[in-house]
Amino acid sequence: MNHIRPVQLVIDLLSKSGYVTLPDFKVGSLAFDFTKVLAGTQYSFDLVVIVDTISEFAESRLRRQVAALARALDLVESRRSVTLILVGPGPSDITIRELARVCRVLSVGVPTGEHAEAMVRDVLAVLLPLSLPRSSVAGVNPLSRLRHELERLPELAVLPMLDVADAGDAKVELALKEWLSHGIIGEQA
Repeated sequence: MNHIRPVQLVIDLLSKSGYVTLPDFKVGSLAFDFTKVLAGTQYSFDLVVIVDTISEFAESRLRRQVAALARALDLVESRRSVTLILVGPGPSDITIRELARVCRVLSVGVPTGEHAEAMVRDVLAVLLPLSLPRSSVAGVNPLSRLRHELERLPELAVLPMLDVADAGDAKVELALKEWLSHGIIGEQA
Protein backbone atom coordinates (compact mmCIF):
# COMPACT_ATOMS: atom_id res chain seq x y z
CA MET A 1 0.00 0.00 0.00
CA ASN A 2 1.26 3.45 -0.85
CA HIS A 3 1.76 5.42 2.38
CA ILE A 4 0.62 8.72 0.84
CA ARG A 5 -2.94 7.34 0.79
CA PRO A 6 -3.57 7.65 4.58
CA VAL A 7 -2.20 11.22 4.58
CA GLN A 8 -4.39 12.15 1.63
CA LEU A 9 -7.37 10.42 3.25
CA VAL A 10 -6.94 12.60 6.37
CA ILE A 11 -6.67 15.75 4.24
CA ASP A 12 -9.73 14.79 2.18
CA LEU A 13 -11.89 14.07 5.25
CA LEU A 14 -10.95 17.36 6.87
CA SER A 15 -11.39 19.35 3.65
CA LYS A 16 -14.88 17.92 3.16
CA SER A 17 -15.68 19.08 6.70
CA GLY A 18 -14.80 22.71 6.07
CA TYR A 19 -11.10 22.83 6.86
CA VAL A 20 -8.90 24.76 4.45
CA THR A 21 -5.29 24.05 3.58
CA LEU A 22 -2.75 26.70 4.56
CA PRO A 23 0.07 26.62 1.99
CA ASP A 24 3.48 27.95 3.04
CA PHE A 25 2.38 28.06 6.66
CA LYS A 26 3.85 30.88 8.75
CA VAL A 27 3.20 32.28 12.21
CA GLY A 28 4.38 35.86 12.26
CA SER A 29 7.59 35.70 10.24
CA LEU A 30 8.43 32.09 11.18
CA ALA A 31 7.85 29.46 8.51
CA PHE A 32 6.97 25.93 9.60
CA ASP A 33 7.56 22.81 7.53
CA PHE A 34 4.92 20.20 8.30
CA THR A 35 3.41 17.68 5.91
CA LYS A 36 0.19 19.75 5.78
CA VAL A 37 -1.48 22.43 7.88
CA LEU A 38 -5.22 23.08 7.80
CA ALA A 39 -7.42 25.58 9.58
CA GLY A 40 -10.98 25.14 10.69
CA THR A 41 -13.48 27.63 9.32
CA GLN A 42 -17.14 26.77 9.81
CA TYR A 43 -17.38 24.46 12.80
CA SER A 44 -13.98 24.65 14.35
CA PHE A 45 -11.30 27.16 15.25
CA ASP A 46 -8.62 24.45 15.28
CA LEU A 47 -5.27 24.64 13.60
CA VAL A 48 -4.61 21.11 12.38
CA VAL A 49 -1.04 19.99 11.74
CA ILE A 50 -0.61 16.73 9.84
CA VAL A 51 2.71 14.92 10.14
CA ASP A 52 3.73 11.91 8.06
CA THR A 53 5.90 10.05 10.58
CA ILE A 54 7.38 7.68 7.98
CA SER A 55 8.92 10.15 5.58
CA GLU A 56 9.07 13.49 7.39
CA PHE A 57 10.24 13.74 10.96
CA ALA A 58 12.57 12.31 13.51
CA GLU A 59 11.04 12.42 17.00
CA SER A 60 13.41 15.09 18.32
CA ARG A 61 12.73 17.34 15.34
CA LEU A 62 8.98 16.77 15.69
CA ARG A 63 9.09 17.81 19.37
CA ARG A 64 11.12 20.94 18.55
CA GLN A 65 8.86 21.94 15.65
CA VAL A 66 5.62 21.51 17.60
CA ALA A 67 7.01 23.32 20.66
CA ALA A 68 8.21 26.18 18.43
CA LEU A 69 4.77 26.37 16.80
CA ALA A 70 3.06 26.52 20.19
CA ARG A 71 5.42 29.28 21.38
CA ALA A 72 4.96 31.26 18.18
CA LEU A 73 1.16 31.03 18.45
CA ASP A 74 1.39 32.22 22.06
CA LEU A 75 3.54 35.18 21.04
CA VAL A 76 1.05 36.34 18.41
CA GLU A 77 -1.76 35.73 20.91
CA SER A 78 -3.54 33.27 18.66
CA ARG A 79 -6.75 31.78 20.01
CA ARG A 80 -6.57 28.73 17.79
CA SER A 81 -6.07 25.40 19.48
CA VAL A 82 -3.57 23.07 17.83
CA THR A 83 -4.31 19.49 16.90
CA LEU A 84 -1.43 17.32 15.72
CA ILE A 85 -2.37 14.35 13.56
CA LEU A 86 0.32 11.70 13.28
CA VAL A 87 0.00 9.49 10.21
CA GLY A 88 2.24 6.45 10.28
CA PRO A 89 3.97 4.68 13.14
CA GLY A 90 3.50 6.52 16.41
CA PRO A 91 6.42 8.01 18.30
CA SER A 92 7.46 6.91 21.78
CA ASP A 93 5.25 7.45 24.81
CA ILE A 94 7.63 10.12 26.10
CA THR A 95 7.33 12.07 22.85
CA ILE A 96 3.53 11.75 22.89
CA ARG A 97 3.44 13.11 26.46
CA GLU A 98 5.66 16.05 25.53
CA LEU A 99 3.55 16.84 22.47
CA ALA A 100 0.32 16.54 24.46
CA ARG A 101 1.49 19.34 26.77
CA VAL A 102 1.12 21.87 23.98
CA CYS A 103 -1.48 20.38 21.64
CA ARG A 104 -4.06 17.68 21.12
CA VAL A 105 -2.42 14.59 19.60
CA LEU A 106 -4.33 12.18 17.36
CA SER A 107 -2.55 9.13 16.00
CA VAL A 108 -4.01 7.66 12.83
CA GLY A 109 -1.35 5.00 12.35
CA VAL A 110 -1.30 3.27 8.98
CA PRO A 111 -4.90 2.19 8.31
CA THR A 112 -5.26 -0.47 5.66
CA GLY A 113 -7.97 -2.58 4.15
CA GLU A 114 -11.56 -1.90 3.30
CA HIS A 115 -12.29 -0.21 6.64
CA ALA A 116 -9.39 2.27 6.44
CA GLU A 117 -11.63 5.29 5.90
CA ALA A 118 -13.89 4.34 8.81
CA MET A 119 -10.85 3.92 11.08
CA VAL A 120 -9.50 7.34 10.09
CA ARG A 121 -12.95 8.91 10.52
CA ASP A 122 -13.15 7.43 14.05
CA VAL A 123 -9.78 8.92 15.02
CA LEU A 124 -10.70 12.32 13.55
CA ALA A 125 -14.22 12.34 15.03
CA VAL A 126 -13.38 15.14 17.50
CA LEU A 127 -12.55 17.39 14.55
CA LEU A 128 -15.48 16.51 12.32
CA PRO A 129 -18.97 17.97 12.56
CA LEU A 130 -21.52 15.71 14.16
CA SER A 131 -23.89 14.18 11.63
CA LEU A 132 -27.13 12.86 13.05
CA PRO A 133 -29.29 10.41 11.11
CA ARG A 134 -32.59 11.73 9.90
CA SER A 135 -35.46 10.31 11.87
CA SER A 136 -37.99 8.44 9.77
CA VAL A 137 -40.60 8.53 12.52
CA ALA A 138 -42.79 11.61 12.69
CA GLY A 139 -42.34 13.51 15.93
CA VAL A 140 -44.94 13.03 18.62
CA ASN A 141 -46.27 16.06 20.45
CA PRO A 142 -45.02 15.51 24.01
CA LEU A 143 -47.98 17.36 25.57
CA SER A 144 -50.48 15.15 23.71
CA ARG A 145 -48.66 12.04 24.82
CA LEU A 146 -48.51 13.27 28.44
CA ARG A 147 -52.23 14.15 28.37
CA HIS A 148 -53.06 10.69 27.02
CA GLU A 149 -51.07 9.02 29.81
CA LEU A 150 -52.53 11.25 32.54
CA GLU A 151 -56.16 10.82 31.42
CA ARG A 152 -55.94 7.15 32.31
CA LEU A 153 -55.28 8.03 35.96
CA PRO A 154 -57.98 9.03 38.46
CA GLU A 155 -58.91 12.70 38.57
CA LEU A 156 -55.85 14.90 38.46
CA ALA A 157 -55.68 18.65 38.82
CA VAL A 158 -52.65 18.70 36.50
CA LEU A 159 -54.79 18.43 33.37
CA PRO A 160 -55.92 22.09 33.41
CA MET A 161 -52.26 23.12 33.43
CA LEU A 162 -51.65 21.05 30.33
CA ASP A 163 -54.45 23.01 28.64
CA VAL A 164 -52.46 26.22 29.04
CA ALA A 165 -49.00 24.72 28.46
CA ASP A 166 -48.93 25.81 24.83
CA ALA A 167 -49.61 29.41 25.92
CA GLY A 168 -46.27 29.62 27.70
CA ASP A 169 -44.72 29.33 31.12
CA ALA A 170 -46.45 32.45 32.51
CA LYS A 171 -49.89 30.90 31.89
CA VAL A 172 -48.83 27.62 33.48
CA GLU A 173 -47.48 29.50 36.50
CA LEU A 174 -50.78 31.38 36.85
CA ALA A 175 -52.79 28.15 36.55
CA LEU A 176 -50.57 26.52 39.17
CA LYS A 177 -51.05 29.45 41.56
CA GLU A 178 -54.83 29.26 41.11
CA TRP A 179 -54.81 25.51 41.69
CA LEU A 180 -52.65 25.85 44.82
CA SER A 181 -54.70 28.68 46.28
CA HIS A 182 -57.93 26.78 45.55
CA GLY A 183 -56.52 23.66 47.20
CA ILE A 184 -55.35 25.54 50.32
CA ILE A 185 -58.60 27.48 50.68
CA GLY A 186 -60.62 24.30 50.07
CA GLU A 187 -58.72 22.45 52.85
CA GLN A 188 -59.29 25.25 55.36
CA ALA A 189 -63.05 25.40 54.78
